[in-house]
Amino acid sequence: DDAQEFIRQSVEFFNSNIANKNLVIEDFARHLNMSRTAYYNKMKAATGLSPVDFIKQMRIKTALKLLDEGKLSVTDVAYRTGFSDPKYFARCFKAEMNMTPTQYLNGKKNV
Repeated sequence: DDAQEFIRQSVEFFNSNIANKNLVIEDFARHLNMSRTAYYNKMKAATGLSPVDFIKQMRIKTALKLLDEGKLSVTDVAYRTGFSDPKYFARCFKAEMNMTPTQYLNGKKNV
């Protein structure tokens, strides 16, 4: 279906550009040959999220996978997932997961 294909293409584009901290909505729109407004409206309709929130959620999901692998520091995970500031990454992570990346890691160790 059209919405699923739109999301798939957005996720694919995101995954190939994840480390780019300068990635903006216009990049997604351009990649899918849409205007910024059309992209925004389609993302909102397809996911219920604004493109910015969608991207942030994708970054956090990817960060969770990297944290689960246990090979990188929280700071490295922040940079690998396109956050330019580890403190901002921690804030976004906490907003999404209700715990800091460090609390997440400590919780995993206690299991």
